[in-house]
Amino acid sequence: MKNLTQKLFALFLACGITFSLQAQETFQGENLEGCQLISSAEVINQASAETGGTVVSIQLQDAGPDSVYRVRVLVGENRIRNLVIRACR
Repeated sequence: MKNLTQKLFALFLACGITFSLQAQETFQGENLEGCQLISSAEVINQASAETGGTVVSIQLQDAGPDSVYRVRVLVGENRIRNLVIRACR
């Protein structure tokens, strides 16, 4: 049962990341009020490197110069770490 729960959780996370990344791609590379957004792929790489975990969700907030990505990272087996990463170069 535990193995099935873990597989379902992993599937849920993968679906959530895919949906979230598709939504973010509409903003990628746009210059919004002097802000050149970094890609969601760059944010995922940065968050993974910083925490050693697996990104489970990513959301862009406040399109503009104060834009940030809110990132949730699975660290270990059952710990979620929340990060805020600046979205502008």
